[in-house]
Amino acid sequence: WDNQPDELARELESIGAHIILNRDPANPGHNNINRQIVSTRAGVELACEMGFDYILKTRADARVYAPRFVEFLSGLLEHFPIDPRHGMSRRIAVLDVATRLFVPHHPSDILMFGHRTDMRRYWNPPLSTHDSPLPKWKHFGQLWQPAIPEVYLCQQFYRQIGYRQQSTLGSWWQALADLFVVVDRHAIGHFWPKANFAVDFCDGQDAHLRLLALCSFRDWLNMQQGIFPGIFNEQQMQAAPIDCRASQAAA
Repeated sequence: WDNQPDELARELESIGAHIILNRDPANPGHNNINRQIVSTRAGVELACEMGFDYILKTRADARVYAPRFVEFLSGLLEHFPIDPRHGMSRRIAVLDVATRLFVPHHPSDILMFGHRTDMRRYWNPPLSTHDSPLPKWKHFGQLWQPAIPEVYLCQQFYRQIGYRQQSTLGSWWQALADLFVVVDRHAIGHFWPKANFAVDFCDGQDAHLRLLALCSFRDWLNMQQGIFPGIFNEQQMQAAPIDCRASQAAA
């Protein structure tokens, strides 16, 4: 931010980083979503000005250790072309971490990779006007609200490209199949020390059975073939405790 010490910016520039000093938004938004929008938008714009075709959005506190992972990600976008009717140049690659299988329109924003035209539109939403704190999650339906940062960003992107959707699981799974490609964190050697995967991302033996389940590449590839996770009573699911099994909400 523009109130950071000059010495820090100079130190980072000395090792080859391009530093953008942004003005801190007056309303940081839920979970600092407006700060994320402002800073990411500025980074995407600079990358476009510098002539890069593809843009990787990640976190400063995360690492990617796999060799040639950028070639891997761009290869996924080439091998799974997008239907031109969706108004995008390529799909957007998102990490499995925080791409929720049972939370509609909740792709991960921890790491994204896409063509510059698509990334430019994804990260150009209006700032969020939701300024009340998010409640402590007790029931699963609280994650379905449009104020959740990932949901807000995704729904604004739909508006940018004119993609029709509903706040249902079926609509979400179709959007995943149409617009995105999900990348398993292990495939690129992604490491995020802030996360306790066993707790935050339900990374146990029955993780795929729980309401907080992540969408894996396997799940996504099945969606490409019209194979979806199942049929669920969504009202019952939203009323359920946040840590229960998805099977308890099956129709």
